[in-house]
Amino acid sequence: MPGTQEKQKLIRIGVDLGGTKIEFRRARQRRRKLHRHRIATPRHDYDGTVRAVAEAVQGIEEKLGRNATGAWEFPGPFPQGLAW
Repeated sequence: MPGTQEKQKLIRIGVDLGGTKIEFRRARQRRRKLHRHRIATPRHDYDGTVRAVAEAVQGIEEKLGRNATGAWEFPGPFPQGLAW
């Protein structure tokens, strides 16, 4: 488990995964934008999509000099409000 100092170095990146684009956002407190990045979603390519997300997050971590955790957004609606 990360110590207090390691936790302070973590950033949270929001990932909006859609059918045509994947958007990555990192905001500081008070909604001030720190980073925003968009890429095209690989069409009909699950492995390519996973690889694209991983590479983009790694690039953001390198650019900002900090490790990241993530929060995901997906297009809806979901049957009975469930996502799986």
